[in-house]
Parts: sequence; C-alpha cells; structure tokens
Amino acid sequence: MVLYKDYSVSQNMSMLLEGWKQISYHLRVSQSTAQKWEFRQRMPVHHLPGPKGRVFAESAELDAWPRPHLRGRQRRRTAITVRLPEDVLTALRPLIEQRFSTIQEFVSRAVAHYAEQQLRA
Repeated sequence: MVLYKDYSVSQNMSMLLEGWKQISYHLRVSQSTAQKWEFRQRMPVHHLPGPKGRVFAESAELDAWPRPHLRGRQRRRTAITVRLPEDVLTALRPLIEQRFSTIQEFVSRAVAHYAEQQLRA
C-alpha cells in the first residue's frame, strides 16, 4: 500500500515574502504604497540588520493586519447608468412624481432595493 502526502497549501500556512516587490505584490499595491504603510501604519514587516537593511514579512501577518484603506474610510463608489426608452420614461414619470420628490430619489431607492435583494440571494 502506498500513502501519498497532501502537498496542497492550506489556508493557515504562511509564506515568507522577501523584499518590497513580493510584499507589494501580495498586498496588490505599489512598492511605494507598501513602504508608506510600513512607515505610517505600522505594517508588520521586519528588517534584517546591515547596511542594505533587507526587508521580509510573513504573509499570514500581512493578511491579519487591518489595511488602511479598509479602516473607517468609505469604500469606492461605483457609478450605475440606467437608460430607459423615452416612451417608458414618459409613462413612468407621473407614477414616480406621485411617490417621490425627485427622479433621483426614485433611482436611489430602486438601487438600494436591488442591492438588498442581491444580498438575500
């Protein structure tokens, strides 16, 4: 009987990232952004002693570190364009004006309703 080891990478394994190129690639940001985060946001990276001061990081530490762009700031907004044929808009306009103060309010509520339905699905 032959037993095979499972060599697949599990979720809780960590990789050693050596240098700003690998660290920034792992975080999906530029090298300068990664360096700024280390300096300003205390990103968990380690420096080796020496004149060049090489840098390394553990991928698990970086994944557990709360990223600056996800802390308290608003997420990037996405624009949605809705185009209705003129005859449909003309038919809907009186109904919309009866229930909502502006067309924009109607669209805003319609998008919120759609997003809510997508979250339930």
